[in-house]
Amino acid sequence: MQSRPFVEEHDKMFRCYEYWLKGIDNGVMDEPAVSVHVEGSRETVTGAQWPPKDVEHRPLYLRPRRALSPEPEPTGAEYAAPDGFYQAPLTVTDKVEILTGAPPRSPSPPT
Repeated sequence: MQSRPFVEEHDKMFRCYEYWLKGIDNGVMDEPAVSVHVEGSRETVTGAQWPPKDVEHRPLYLRPRRALSPEPEPTGAEYAAPDGFYQAPLTVTDKVEILTGAPPRSPSPPT
């Protein structure tokens, strides 16, 4: 987790301010225009433009339980149960419900 106010980037920000506001040529313009840390890969991708490489745009549909799919989901109740979570107030019950994540299941057609 990065701390706020992003102390990791202060040096780069000050170098940009010096270049653009004070006119000091400190080499900041010789660096790549874009630098992005790719979460989970421990890599930093750099490029001269954003996005850093050619992008293929394709439609994705948000499915229940935070899943993405290239196909829209059938909307009938027979394909997917309603997506919801209910925690009764603790003044009514002492049972604490826990929401857990699981891989999305593919819907099965009705028989």
